[in-house]
Amino acid sequence: MTEMSTREMLERFAEAGLSVNKEMAKEIVKRKDAVPCIADMLKDERYWREIGDGWFAIHSIFLLSIIRTREAFDVFKWILRNKADDLEDWLTEDVPSLLFNFGKEYFDEIKELALDKDIDVFARLSAASAICAMGVTDESMREKVVEVCKKFLEDENEEFVCLLLPEVAEIKDEELFEMVKKKFRELPFAKKVTDMEDLTELHEGRSGIPEYEKCLRDPWEHFSGENLEELRRYNY
Repeated sequence: MTEMSTREMLERFAEAGLSVNKEMAKEIVKRKDAVPCIADMLKDERYWREIGDGWFAIHSIFLLSIIRTREAFDVFKWILRNKADDLEDWLTEDVPSLLFNFGKEYFDEIKELALDKDIDVFARLSAASAICAMGVTDESMREKVVEVCKKFLEDENEEFVCLLLPEVAEIKDEELFEMVKKKFRELPFAKKVTDMEDLTELHEGRSGIPEYEKCLRDPWEHFSGENLEELRRYNY
């Protein structure tokens, strides 16, 4: 495999579908030209739907998060702006952790995605989830996160605000939590998402299912044999 060009390696990776493995992924992320090759391939619809049953696009978001360069983030951002619908459940279940994994040095760019009203609302929510998790796990980020979360809660999209309430509630800031409670009382859709007891438990750190933990998953887990086998069983 090491004798192949990066493009050849990625094409073979794409053709393999769910028969890839962690060793193949490790070899790809070492290649300095991996990101431009991935970006070029993702502009070809065949890699989203036909070749390898379209698994290359899903594998790519994990590869980009692992690579973590500015170039990788820009490609990830392009995906969220242009191909969010094609990510399906991966958008809400995995993109928050992949954005979080890029790290706090990308805070401003992730914030811009969350505030961008022109992109898919669930892409926005995934970015907002990563921001909230930074505020819960890193005290040095809390002040910045609190300020942007106040903007989230004033968003005109009721669905966006209501779905985000549990994650904002986890941030240890009393003024922000008062805003959460106010929005919960004011917005009818909020009652379909959560209740005040759950919000309080999240805020006080008593919840048995913390929201932020979904952002802490290691992107390498995607390429584990166990996970790939589970995906095969579920999808085939």
